[in-house]
Amino acid sequence: MGKYDQPPQGTQGGILLPRKTKLGHDPIGSPVLGEQVDIIPRRDWPGLLPSATLSYRVKKIKDQDGEGSCASNESLSVMEVVRDVQGSEVENDRGETLGFVEFSAAGLYKRVNGGRDAGSSIDDNLEELANVGALPVTGQGFDHEFPQIGWREALPDGWEHTANRFTFTEWYDIANVEAFVTCLIRGMPVAYGRNGHAIFGVQARLNSRMDLEIIYGNSWGKWGQANGPHAYGFGVDDENDFARWIDLYGAWSPRVATGGL
Repeated sequence: MGKYDQPPQGTQGGILLPRKTKLGHDPIGSPVLGEQVDIIPRRDWPGLLPSATLSYRVKKIKDQDGEGSCASNESLSVMEVVRDVQGSEVENDRGETLGFVEFSAAGLYKRVNGGRDAGSSIDDNLEELANVGALPVTGQGFDHEFPQIGWREALPDGWEHTANRFTFTEWYDIANVEAFVTCLIRGMPVAYGRNGHAIFGVQARLNSRMDLEIIYGNSWGKWGQANGPHAYGFGVDDENDFARWIDLYGAWSPRVATGGL
């Protein structure tokens, strides 16, 4: 039995776990955003926010289907969005350009959950993506793939060969609301957590009262669903909803994507 194939030790649905390290000291050494990128001041937001949205870059809303894999889903959703933003402009060390690949949350979650469905932290997922990589969802024609849900299934022999093609090695650690909004204005999605659940920010906007709101992608449903228990593809946070949780769960935005088709 391999490192990532521990026998299931529980069936309780997991939650987002708190970050394990302090700001600027995550396992992959992510710099704090303001140390390398200038923070866009609030006074400049009204003129910049109307044209800053990444929601159209979200090719598919994931559905964790009752598994505790929210942090894995949102980390991979961010990875998918950034690959789409960078598109044909970026080549990896093999000369391959980036193209859309849907990645398996279950294939990542089983490697970070300690063999039981009890959730994971965002930074654990980022560390695994940086050191090992992501597996594509079954049905895309890669040598090694994994279902979107069903983390208890065994990983295919030699899966690391494909996962190593799809890594994220560089992330920014987000310290506050101003840094969070700076990322979105610059076209950088943000994986973050609040109230025990991981989501990913794709747009910042000012409402009619000039209060800040964040449009986020979820992992509880698909495009077009309006009713039922899995109806929430996108949602809206006000500033207090996410500002109060940044210290506990953390927030990260990727700097570099690798891998191609």
